[in-house]
Order: sequence, then structure tokens, then C-alpha cells
Amino acid sequence: MKKFFLFGYFGRNNFGDDLMLISLLRHIPKNKYKKIVLSGNSNFSNKIRDFDTIIYPRTVFNFFKSLFQCTDFVLTGGSWFHDNYKKNPDKINFLIKIILLTVSLIFLRFLNKKVILLGISIGPFSSNSIIKFFSYLSIYFSNTILLRDKKSLSEIKLMNKNFLQKAILGKDLVELISQDFNTKLSGNKNYLGISIINLEQFKNNENIYDSEIYKKLVNKISKILIQKKKLKIKVFALWTPKDKNINDVHESRKFINLFDKKFKNRFELIEYKNNYKSFLKEMIKCKYMISTRLHSFLAAYYLKQNCNVIVYNRKCADAAKHLFISKKRLLFLNKINDENSISKWFNFLFKNNLSPKSEFDSNLKKKINNCLGIKFSQ
Repeated sequence: MKKFFLFGYFGRNNFGDDLMLISLLRHIPKNKYKKIVLSGNSNFSNKIRDFDTIIYPRTVFNFFKSLFQCTDFVLTGGSWFHDNYKKNPDKINFLIKIILLTVSLIFLRFLNKKVILLGISIGPFSSNSIIKFFSYLSIYFSNTILLRDKKSLSEIKLMNKNFLQKAILGKDLVELISQDFNTKLSGNKNYLGISIINLEQFKNNENIYDSEIYKKLVNKISKILIQKKKLKIKVFALWTPKDKNINDVHESRKFINLFDKKFKNRFELIEYKNNYKSFLKEMIKCKYMISTRLHSFLAAYYLKQNCNVIVYNRKCADAAKHLFISKKRLLFLNKINDENSISKWFNFLFKNNLSPKSEFDSNLKKKINNCLGIKFSQ
């Protein structure tokens, strides 16, 4: 019997990663295949026990234990191979993780185990990036790859054309679960949702960067709050680890504190607490959504909300292009946005309903099953 080690940033208070895992667990038949998952907290572990999953606490010992126990290693979704981080210690920590991951994948292949990179994105890289070198090795030693956007496909083609023989173009794993989203509830026109992330970690001093973007949003939203007396703001924190000095809760509170105190009772902070269903219920209450994190954008898209995106790196732009999102919904940080451009961006959000043009990829399940080597899940 196949035993999949589904590896990722799970049970670590990260909405997007947890949602990708749950999407895949719901897809893989319960009784036919065993699944191993490392979870960062017991609360999340309890929520995935129903999927007949072997759950270990997230430790180095259990990681290597799972490598030996599995028949197939599945790197489950996300942005694992890039050099977006521009500042230390983020950049150094990410490099260490990529090196350890690459060594683990090589080790697995020597043990004659299958390595699957599922629902991932690749790039961008700077020209002389050491991370690019280790990413190359990881891709070289993998058996099959399901990519979630076309840019990633172009990226591995530039690395080595032979990589295209084991690469398949798909979508983000969240699409697997998107058809179960409750879109029957219509968003309240008096709620605007916004997800907040620390953008400084992606700042590159060599390029233009709109470091004042949150202050500009505050100025515009303040004017809107004056005009729309009933409008309330839900601020969503998708990454909420308690052991981190900087997380989305911290950044969201900083954002809320930028507003005049007279607006205080019109704000609500929604923290992800390892329960994706309750988090989505809060999102669906919003008629409008401004997203920074990729999975706040994807969730809003699949909930059929009016959604605009703050593009802080390439993966957001890639996803928007892949889903045929109008460029008028995108606000790029790699240029200075003036008051007029931000006003147009907000006007487009409030006056134009989002009409999804990208249909559910009916072949996505088949592509995933081919990568995993399993029979079609009914």
C-alpha cells in the first residue's frame, strides 16, 4: 500500500497551507492509501484526524522518521523555490530550509522512494542565486511536478528543457476544495474585508518599492468611511503563529492603529485559528475584499467576491493572470501609486462585480492522480 508523506507548513497557523493540505486529504481516498502529516499544533491535528491520517508532532526526528516510513514524498503546495526574501534573517532562514529540503529529496531518491512536487510555484530567481542552484537540484531529483501557474513552467524551461518531461501545468491545490465553498450567502455591501501582510520583507533596494502603500490605503479608506456611514472593515490575519515577532496579527493591528480613533468601532480583526470553515464564514460576509496574501485572494475569488489584489510579488500576479483577472484590480508595489491611481483602483472594486472567467479545471483531479499514481477518487 502506498504511504504518502504530505509535507508542508501545516498546523503552524497558516490559513493557505492548511487549506491546501485539507484539499488534498479530502481528495485522496481514505482506506486505499495511508497519509503521514507533521502538524505544528494539536488543535489542527484534531481537525484532520477524520481523514484517516497518521499525524506526528512537527519535529526534526519525526521528519526523518516519516522519510523512512513513506513510499512517496509529496511536497504539498506553496512557494518553495524562489528568492523573494530580500532581508536577513528571512533570507538566511529560507536558504537553510531549501538546502535541507534538497538534501532530503536526494536522500529519498537514493532510498528508491518517489518524490512528487505537487501544486507548487517556482521562481522568480536573481541571476546568481544560490537558492536557484538548490532549487535546480530539487527539481532534478524529483519524479514528477504539478505546477500551479504558467510562469513556473517557463521558469523550469529556462533551467533545463528536459524538466518539461516531468512537469504538468495545473492550478493551486485550493481549487480542489473550492467547489464546496458556500457561495449561497451573499456578501453584505456594508462590509469591506482586507488581508494584511508584512510587505517590508520583500523590499528590494535595487528596485522601486511603494513603502507607503498602507498609509495611502488608510487615507483613501478613511475618506470612504466618511462617505459610507454604514461601512465596516474586517481585517483578516491569515498567518498567526504565536512564536513569531512579526505575523499578520501584529501587522493587522498596526494597520488598524493608523486610522483615526473615531473609526475604531467600525473595525474587526479576524484571526485564523486553525479552523478554515469559520474563517471562510467571516470572509463570505464581505461584499468587497482587498487581498495581499495569495490565498486570501484565491479564497475571495472562489467565494465569488468583488476582490482587488495588492501584488507584492510575482506569485500573486501569476495567479491573477492564470484566472483572467482584470489588471484594473491589481495594485503593484513595484511602482509608486499616487492618489489618483488608488482612487481608480477602489472605484473599480466598488462599481464592478467580479465575474470569474476561469472555469473549474475538470482535469485537475486526473492530473493530481497521475502525479500520485492513484486511482481516480470518487
